[in-house]
Amino acid sequence: MSVTLQQFETTFSAMLAGEVHSWAQIGTLLHQGEEVGYWKKQYSSFSDWLKKLSVTLDLKEASLWRYLAAVRFYQQITTTLQKRGVNCPDPSALPDSVSPENLELLAKLSRAVPEDLLPELAERVMEGTITRAELRKTWSAYRPALGGRTARGKGVPIPRIIPSDPDQYQSIIEAQIFTTLSSSGHEWIGITKPAFFEFYMRVKPVFPEDVRERFEFDAVIMVGATKRSIPVFHGIEIRGGPFLVPVELILKPRIPYCDYLWVATSGGISTHRGEIIVPEYIGLLLVQDGVVEVKQYPRPLQDAGRLTGELAKGLLLRSVRR
Repeated sequence: MSVTLQQFETTFSAMLAGEVHSWAQIGTLLHQGEEVGYWKKQYSSFSDWLKKLSVTLDLKEASLWRYLAAVRFYQQITTTLQKRGVNCPDPSALPDSVSPENLELLAKLSRAVPEDLLPELAERVMEGTITRAELRKTWSAYRPALGGRTARGKGVPIPRIIPSDPDQYQSIIEAQIFTTLSSSGHEWIGITKPAFFEFYMRVKPVFPEDVRERFEFDAVIMVGATKRSIPVFHGIEIRGGPFLVPVELILKPRIPYCDYLWVATSGGISTHRGEIIVPEYIGLLLVQDGVVEVKQYPRPLQDAGRLTGELAKGLLLRSVRR
């Protein structure tokens, strides 16, 4: 909401007097101060004003920029969200449970998630019912759909997903399945109350030197019935459409590196891109609308699990490289 210079100065004085405390109120004031040009009275630039103000408020300059960025994004996306029925209060009235970091993650996700998923995600952010860890996990799942593209420089269009693009479509399918498998429970895997159940995205085993054809599991689940159980590894290949080469060429090399191998799809077994068919020894999952449905259970093969140690090494290396 636009304000006059006089209105801003009144609220700004209240902030300096310690009457304004929340990050959203501070971010709103910074945005208003930029709009009315308050900084021009004494400072050579808006950045210089923020730097001096951080000292006055005893806040880090980086925090002020984050508050401002969160309010800017919130105002940009409010119109879109309101059209889709999402309640969006004035930015200065946002509760403390809605952190600027969460709004920053929502800003990123708004460019990557399908349009029909954004309202529910935004509502959970506004209500403070989603954790930052969950948002980060969701962003990690959807970020590859943008292919590393970012908007750099003034006037540069903000990159967004294009579902008609085959590569981006596959990335979106992967992200939807990632988020569902990591949060929808584990009954489908055959263990009602596992002692441990860990979900990993995009895992590359450590391959023996003589292996030429190397690959990456779209997802891996490590599960154990008891704390003393030897971990069981489930490898998951995610497909948005049919295999364009003989399925055995893709799946068979993966079998030694996991105990059970699955193919997962979210578009139905028969999609608009064709039918997904897997051998009888491969598991088949339909992941749709937050539900995991087993269409076919995998069978253990003689060669299965022979190289799970190399998969475990890949997981270990990933943890030390973070």
